[in-house]
This record gives sequence, structure tokens and C-alpha cells, in this order.
Amino acid sequence: MYGIMSYAVTRRITEFGIRMALGAEPARLFSGVMGQGLLLAAAGAVTGMVGAFFLTRLLEGVVFGTQALDLKSLLLTLVVLILATLLASSAPAARVLRIEPVQALREE
Repeated sequence: MYGIMSYAVTRRITEFGIRMALGAEPARLFSGVMGQGLLLAAAGAVTGMVGAFFLTRLLEGVVFGTQALDLKSLLLTLVVLILATLLASSAPAARVLRIEPVQALREE
């Protein structure tokens, strides 16, 4: 997740520089990058939960002692995924705060 977010921020440096030069608040840019990371995590969580629902039904018949839906494990996994996403997205989002608009415009 860190790699994806870092690459996305690097590709959009000029855009962020223009937005800052036009008066965008850095906190709003920060929250936009964090929101993008959480959107990716949500898509992964939904896909994973659907996959887990069907795979646990399959494993219930094969592995002795497993339950079809272990909500505690699924919710714990979801919380860990969200926390890891927030941590991984925070460094690239913080880099947006350090962008100098003039320097970002000169690079292009």
C-alpha cells in the first residue's frame, strides 16, 4: 500500500503544486490522499470479505473444527487492514504537505 500511494503522490506532484499555488489548504490535500488510500483499502476489504465468505464455507467441510463465519477473526482482520492502510498512507500524504508550489511547477 505504501508503494502504491507513494507512486500516486509522485505522479501528482505538479497537480498538488498547482492546487497549492491556487490556494488549496494543505490539510485538504492531506485528507484527499488519505481518503484515496482508505478507498483502496475498502475495495480490498470488500473483495476479501466476499472471498472469505465463500472460502470458509468450502473449508468448513474439509477442515475439522472450523466455523463458516468467525466474525471476531474477520473484524480483527478488517481493523488491522484499516490501521495498516492509515500507517502506509500517512508518509506519502505528509510528503504532500512539504511540496513547494514553485518548485513543483518548475519540475514539469
